Amino acid sequence: MSNSSKAYYEQCLFLGISTDFIVDYRSLYMSMVVINALIALPTMFGNLVIILGIWITPSLQTVSNLLLIGLACSDLGVGLIVPPLNIARNLLKLQNKSWCEVQVAYTFFGVMFCGVSFLTVAAFTIDKYLALHWHLRYVAIVTTRRVVYILVSFWFIFGAMSTIQLWSMTAYRISVCVVIPVFLLGTSFTYMSIYRVLRRHNSQIQTQTKISAPNRANGEAHCLNMSRYRKSVSSMFLVYCLFILCYIPYICVQFTILFTQLSFYASDTPIDGNNHTRLYLAVDITETVVIVNSFANPIIYCWRMREIRHAAKRIVMSLRFGTIVHPINESGTFTGTA
Repeated sequence: MSNSSKAYYEQCLFLGISTDFIVDYRSLYMSMVVINALIALPTMFGNLVIILGIWITPSLQTVSNLLLIGLACSDLGVGLIVPPLNIARNLLKLQNKSWCEVQVAYTFFGVMFCGVSFLTVAAFTIDKYLALHWHLRYVAIVTTRRVVYILVSFWFIFGAMSTIQLWSMTAYRISVCVVIPVFLLGTSFTYMSIYRVLRRHNSQIQTQTKISAPNRANGEAHCLNMSRYRKSVSSMFLVYCLFILCYIPYICVQFTILFTQLSFYASDTPIDGNNHTRLYLAVDITETVVIVNSFANPIIYCWRMREIRHAAKRIVMSLRFGTIVHPINESGTFTGTA
């Protein structure tokens, strides 16, 4: 091996750790290989069904569901590319073969697809907030073109972050430990604000319907709209909670690694990577947990969203009986044939 290739290979090692110790954790790595193999196809299938279901159902072709398509597309990319690369690199590690090239591809696509999913989940929160606080101007503010621009910008942002982590893992970890917590705090605060407004609206509606019987019809119609909105918010809140459960372990591990690196840099002492093998294992484990998030999202959509569930059933039944699914003959945002 040449000196340049050897240096490049060492960049794929975490804190200078040799991968020889991985053989001692063969059962753990084989478990991760099995998990990735089991969820790869269901992740692709589930998210593809969601995309096709919205595409053939004009009533689902709303600006909010355009964000859902964006999330399903990034999760589809995760299922299509990330688990196979994760399986390949883990098997190569166990066989003590060169896995750096696979690692580079795995980290690049993993950061990009999972990062886009992260920003799209945050965008859902902003969408629900605008629909609640600017309901009279919502249609004018949140347009299809603007949402498309925002979704495209997400891909550029995390395409850049994927490039950064190939250049410097320290710079990438700093961005992860700063950007993601800020977005999580902002998203959590937004959900709290939505919850407070919903409680206040509910109290106001109950008071108005008790005071005047003629206003009861308007109150009931408003209650119906708020009930639909509340269910939509609760569904996306579940997606957000699942996201937190899957991503927080990864963020904590990255923060620990960054703190370890900066501590050694500050003390100007070499890092003994062999004392941090558990961190190395934690990275691989938490990355698999992040991948599981893309597998679980379509399950939540079909569980919590009745129209999405019906559209998904239509796609599945057409695949089962070998029929061609065409968009329902209604005026919708998207056009075309399946």
